[in-house]
This record gives sequence, structure tokens and C-alpha cells, in this order.
Amino acid sequence: MQKERESLPDYLTSTVEMVDAAFPGGPTADDYWPLLVLLGEGLCHENLAHVVSHVFKKDFWLVANDLLGALGLEKDGIVRSPLYAGVQQRLVACGYAEWLEACD
Repeated sequence: MQKERESLPDYLTSTVEMVDAAFPGGPTADDYWPLLVLLGEGLCHENLAHVVSHVFKKDFWLVANDLLGALGLEKDGIVRSPLYAGVQQRLVACGYAEWLEACD
């Protein structure tokens, strides 16, 4: 895991660590879309794609394409999903509010 993390820029390490703390066993496929939206509140599209592709071990360009939908037309449906609230609670318990402040 450490070797994989080294491929990310240092400034994204705290984001990956927050996600790792919120999802000790790793996030599930159900967490994917809510994480895209929630992490998109603090990251630019490129950094968001890097973090999410790293966490989910998915191709960067597939994630980049998905985030356009998640942050665009699909955002309202994702935010209203019961899965969103659960992912948000897990992140908040691991410093999401402070992370958002640091992103500004």
C-alpha cells in the first residue's frame, strides 16, 4: 500500500488517509458515487480523479469520465441517495469538515 501511495502527489496524501480511516476495509462499489460528490467539494477534477482512481484501483480516465456525471446532471440523485448520508457520516467522523476547510 505504501508503494502505491508514493505514486500520488504529497498534497493528496491527507485525502487518501481520510478515506482510508473512514473505510478501513476499503470503500465498496456502493460508496463510489457518493465519494465522488463529497470529495469533489474540496478537490479539482484532476485531483479528484487521481484520489478516487487510487482508492478504487480504477483507471484514471474512467474515473474522470464518471466524475463529470457525478458532479453534473447526476449530482442531485446521488445526494438524495441514502448511501450518500452514510458515506458522509463516515467521512465527517474522520475529519471531513476540517479537510474541507483546509481545501479552501
